Amino acid sequence: MTIRRPPVRLSECKLCQAPIVFARLDTGKAIPLNPIPDQRGNVAVHMSGGNLYGFVVTRDRLPGPTDRRMVPHYATCEKQRTTPTKPARQPDEPLF
Repeated sequence: MTIRRPPVRLSECKLCQAPIVFARLDTGKAIPLNPIPDQRGNVAVHMSGGNLYGFVVTRDRLPGPTDRRMVPHYATCEKQRTTPTKPARQPDEPLF
């Protein structure tokens, strides 16, 4: 009997506890993704050796026939922290 391991290891978002997977981008950084492929996603991934590798889709770099498009989890996380906005400049404040 052979034991089959899942194609990708699922993790859990620390903020919302939703399932996520990590892909290693061509920049070397790991990015959390929603685990279900979505044609609206801007990250193209492929499997290699049981790991996900990918890149950000641009006009100059489109997914290949074996790539799957996925959505970064931070785009859909219900509890994602937002960056505090810088307060507007006061009218009497100097520009420089």
